[in-house]
Amino acid sequence: MNSGILRDPLLKGLLRSAWRSTLLAHTLVTTPFSGDTGAARVFYGGARSGNIGGPLVKVKRLREYFPEHRWDYNLVYTLSNAPYLTTCALNLLRLRKIPIVLNQNGVFYPGWYKNDWKGMNAVMARAYHRADHVFWQSHFCRRAADRFLGPRQGSGEILYNAIDTQKFIAATTRPERPFTFLVTGKIGKHMAYRLESTVAGLAYARNAGLRAILKVSGSIEYEALVSLRHTARSASIEDYVSFTGPYTQEEAPAIYAAADAYVTTTYMDNCPNAVIEALSCGLPVLYSASGGVPELVGVEAGIGLEVPEDWEATHTPAAEAIGDGMLRIANNASAMGQVARQRAVAQFDIQNWIARHQQVFQTLLETKSIPASPSLPRPNARPVQNTKVTSTESHNDPLIKTLLRRGWRTTLLAHTITAAPLSGRGSEPKVFYGGARSGNVGGPLVKVKRLREYFPEHLWTYNLVYTLSNAPYLPASALDFLRLRNIPIVLNQNGVFYSGWYKNDWQGMNAVMARAYHRANHVFWQSHFCRRAADRFLGPRQGDGEVLFNAIDTRRFCPPEHHTERPFTFLITGKIDAHLSYRLESTIAGLAAAHNAGLDARLVIAGWVAESARVEALAAANRLGVGKAISFTGAYTQEDAPVIYGAADAYVMTKYLDPCPNTVLEAMACGLPVLYSNSGGVPELVGPDAGIGLPVPEDWETIHIPSAEAIGAGMLAMAKTTKIMGIAARQRAVAEFDIIHWIDRHRQVFRSLLETCP
Repeated sequence: MNSGILRDPLLKGLLRSAWRSTLLAHTLVTTPFSGDTGAARVFYGGARSGNIGGPLVKVKRLREYFPEHRWDYNLVYTLSNAPYLTTCALNLLRLRKIPIVLNQNGVFYPGWYKNDWKGMNAVMARAYHRADHVFWQSHFCRRAADRFLGPRQGSGEILYNAIDTQKFIAATTRPERPFTFLVTGKIGKHMAYRLESTVAGLAYARNAGLRAILKVSGSIEYEALVSLRHTARSASIEDYVSFTGPYTQEEAPAIYAAADAYVTTTYMDNCPNAVIEALSCGLPVLYSASGGVPELVGVEAGIGLEVPEDWEATHTPAAEAIGDGMLRIANNASAMGQVARQRAVAQFDIQNWIARHQQVFQTLLETKSIPASPSLPRPNARPVQNTKVTSTESHNDPLIKTLLRRGWRTTLLAHTITAAPLSGRGSEPKVFYGGARSGNVGGPLVKVKRLREYFPEHLWTYNLVYTLSNAPYLPASALDFLRLRNIPIVLNQNGVFYSGWYKNDWQGMNAVMARAYHRANHVFWQSHFCRRAADRFLGPRQGDGEVLFNAIDTRRFCPPEHHTERPFTFLITGKIDAHLSYRLESTIAGLAAAHNAGLDARLVIAGWVAESARVEALAAANRLGVGKAISFTGAYTQEDAPVIYGAADAYVMTKYLDPCPNTVLEAMACGLPVLYSNSGGVPELVGPDAGIGLPVPEDWETIHIPSAEAIGAGMLAMAKTTKIMGIAARQRAVAEFDIIHWIDRHRQVFRSLLETCP
């Protein structure tokens, strides 16, 4: 079905981004003055109130009992379908110990949302895993949230939506009229099937002798209305189908009073207020037995029409099933209607709903219970093999870092809007690097530095944007604006986030990365593994792309002319944070095993190493008796790197699932064979002759490391064949990874895009 109604226009995206930034600033200003005790003073997180639409009506009802306090609040109430508070704002609220309550409705899934459903869920997940308490609107809502947002740690409960049953009441008399079925709500063209299926069912029921009509009330998009009339005309029942137009909450009871039964064939609806309103007005419900509706209607207040549960497609009951259901409802409307009314009063009256909110608010204000961690747990997690669990503190963005990053993205959005209209055209690329910096240390910094030597940056008069997956600073609205201006976007796609190594909100981080992945005109995947991982975690991409391995200057990275006498030297390089300390510990354990087998060898560790990782590595070395064979040489720059590699005989890489490490290419260009974990993209780089791969399984939830015995055996084998493997490594680096080929391919793609983009 056409999902155009679900696409946010560029202007809407810009306004939403601006509103979130405003709310962040509001949170920064107000939280220090927010009260902490006494009655609940609620801030609704930027959600509006109104008469039409689920979240608008819900906020309106809550505000009648809990008036909004925008500046002196002591509790925040947010809604999953109005997720305006940013991660930074939510974290700040938690830091200030201001309770957060979330009303969780449905989620996004591919069966109905054809755009970036993963990214939309990631936005929703921010509050889901940070809230102190969650109200799920149905058991179905809870199950869907656990499936698509990740299982939640923290308190919560099922609390169905509610209505004022004193306002929504059953009609005392029913005038003579044909049996009237009612459909209500906001129906866009992506939900036109609701109308089409109901009209088809009515045609079947009328052919079976039922004297019935259908009324459709609410906000109906033009395309859906056209479809309704066409279906009714085709079935020759257009005289029995009427559209009464939009209505407000004040007018709703009269709408229900003019009907005899309610029909909803919406697939996997979460907890529709319209169904509860119909029940309260004594209308039996004919419904698609999916989502949360069966929980609302129960077994005697309506008839459910069986459909399978499917997150990939929409299923609608057949016309015959709907028509048969209409006949059965018409024959039992009075009895079912009485049960419907009784059920609504007992289960869904607003006074009970408000009372439960009051109890939860007071409990949170008295206890200030803050969940231990807002991070997503790993499903079916297994113990890490051959390694110890290390601290993940390095992955937790400090609040100030998050603020600076958000500020930088906002600045880039403003820059894009300002600069793009001035951007030049022409066949020669004038590149803007999307806010990514250049430098001597770190993958994206070095990559941008190398590219800028051949494609200097044009901050204001660019005609092409080059962005990197591990420097995703351009927000979605900026990317959309670039596409609107027909400015080509090229993405260099490295690895992704997954639960095996990133213990925090890996889904949210992938959602940020996916913005450019699905909007770029062309993608360079750094390895076939990178492409496979991106398709798995960011979603299959529609558009051009190719695998282009990282590259190096093989004239600068080359084997030394002379080898000095020394023990056989293994080398580890790179930035090694605390969560990567297993690289050091596993290699040290392997070196100890090789020493015990008679190999006179040492290990040099060059690069930035977290203090905790260094301390643990030295402790392991001393414990295993190889402390004197280990040396740390400290951080180095790209200019120093060839000398570092030239002082070694072989390179060791036990990092698990590494996408396309530059350090491996640098080592190979310098004639070093590579001993590596046979995972990720490294096997693609090394090939069959330039090193030794140590088998490990592929697992996205657990880090696997070769055993000390396997690493030691690999070191022994490498020491015996290092000269032959080193020659093969150098030849492979020159043939496959020289920077000239890499730059030429970039230039070809850039020019092709500039020629094809108007």
